[in-house]
Amino acid sequence: MIYQDLIYKLAFLDKFSFDKEEKEDLNLVDFKSCQHYISFQCELNPLIEKIKLSCKGCILFRASSNAICLEIEGKTKEEALKITKKFLDMLDGKYERAQEINEKYLELFWKFQHSTTRKECLKSGAQEILNYLLTK
Repeated sequence: MIYQDLIYKLAFLDKFSFDKEEKEDLNLVDFKSCQHYISFQCELNPLIEKIKLSCKGCILFRASSNAICLEIEGKTKEEALKITKKFLDMLDGKYERAQEINEKYLELFWKFQHSTTRKECLKSGAQEILNYLLTK
């Protein structure tokens, strides 16, 4: 599968989608670019499970939010916080190589760290998931 196909596959992943009957309470997390909306929930028992994600916005926003969910599912809260912070650090250029991230889905977004407009699309979903985890 080529790179673009992997990004699109992540963007349209419905593994964590809400049931149609459930009310979606979406938060606007990005005013300046693609108008990203996200709702994230999960259970900590002690591992992260039953993730519910609903997001609207550009392909990169949806793909990176789903990628984070794939990487943190089945992890402890501490592991999930570390993974999410590492992703945000990667986008801020704090790693020399993509392989230092060690999460295969998140490595896909390595090349966007130098794109000022696209980087914000990737960071806004990750930041909202991080904020949720910090409150639990």
